[in-house]
Amino acid sequence: MENLYLATGQYGQALDIVREAIEEVSAVGELQWLLSFHYRLATILRARGDLAGAEAETRWALEEAERRDHVTGKIAVLGLHGMILIETDNLGEADRAADEMKSEIEGWLNPKLVRDWHHLAGHIALARNDVAQAVEHFEQAVSLLPFQHDVNADEHAMYYSSLAYAYYLSGDLAGAQQWYENILSLTSGRMRFGETYAKSHFMLGKIYEQRGVNAEAIQSYRTFLDLWREADAGVPEIEEAKRKLAELLDRVAP
Repeated sequence: MENLYLATGQYGQALDIVREAIEEVSAVGELQWLLSFHYRLATILRARGDLAGAEAETRWALEEAERRDHVTGKIAVLGLHGMILIETDNLGEADRAADEMKSEIEGWLNPKLVRDWHHLAGHIALARNDVAQAVEHFEQAVSLLPFQHDVNADEHAMYYSSLAYAYYLSGDLAGAQQWYENILSLTSGRMRFGETYAKSHFMLGKIYEQRGVNAEAIQSYRTFLDLWREADAGVPEIEEAKRKLAELLDRVAP
């Protein structure tokens, strides 16, 4: 239900679902689920723009991962924590989170988890306006993914989206289009990233428009707006999509 609400831009409803889950597992003593649920809570708060709330949740999750000696959980939380630090303009702390993550990965059993470090390092590079370095990191991260399905966590959409956005910022619209379209073709790799899936239609609308492919741009904006017709108020992408769609329809009108 949380993922469905995120796919339709209903962050408030998604938060309610996760908080209810936290209450339920706490009540019955299934405390092993708390790390995962607090991670999800931080993810939604970050997407909603509540960075202080998101950071508090990741700090709790990091302490829980340390207490349980949950190495893969700690690696995942460090990645999210680092992203929040970037968005609060605390790049020095983000660097330290990335260093700690890399150290955990190097001491663990799955060396391919270095893709998580490349993903965070790529976003740190973007924050420092080094788009070329970011593209290199994101390409490395994607190259280390399994084909579509990972038995531990399907996160392909997250990695694809970062690479697509870096290509977009670099001016490589063809590359950006390819990777946003790859998100739409995912199966299980996008199930936990409904927001990313929906926003891929929005970004494709912008790319198609810039490439002069107006019919595809119109369809992409319409699909995005339809998916988010019940979204929370104040989502900036919705207003931009409505404006751009109206401009395109005026442009192609006979």
